[in-house]
Amino acid sequence: MSTTRRKYTKEFKTESVEYLLKSGKKMTEVSESLGIDYWSLSKWKKAYLNEGKKAFAGKPDMTPEQAEIKRLKQALEDSEMEKAILKKAMAIFSRKE
Repeated sequence: MSTTRRKYTKEFKTESVEYLLKSGKKMTEVSESLGIDYWSLSKWKKAYLNEGKKAFAGKPDMTPEQAEIKRLKQALEDSEMEKAILKKAMAIFSRKE
């Protein structure tokens, strides 16, 4: 059985931690009321206290060079897959029966 990993926006994380800090409630109460895991909220709080609102910045933007490299790698992967498929098809159609 596989479980899907939930993703939260940086706004939700920030607001959750700010609510926790301002409300004076226990972390278990806040995590249950928001429907999130206790340990996730704990990690968010630690990150927020260390880095402030920059804690949930996410991935930095790619430079144009990095974007081009990513695009070229994807194109190469697609070409290699096409080559493998054609090779298999050629083997199937060139069999003598």
